[in-house]
Amino acid sequence: MKKKYKGVNAELEQRAIEAYKRHKQVFEEWQEGDIKEVWLDDRGVLCIRYESGNWWHYEDDGSWW
Repeated sequence: MKKKYKGVNAELEQRAIEAYKRHKQVFEEWQEGDIKEVWLDDRGVLCIRYESGNWWHYEDDGSWW
């Protein structure tokens, strides 16, 4: 798999894609756009910034904030 996000390994990229899919499913109309950036915060929590400029934290248990 070719990496899409600068500095992100394949495992983290796959976690981000799965989190994005779960999050998007709960919306009738997803307004955030596609993933633009992926990183881990200082506590190791997955973060995703979208085309909208908004970003979210994603926990391993499937929750986000």
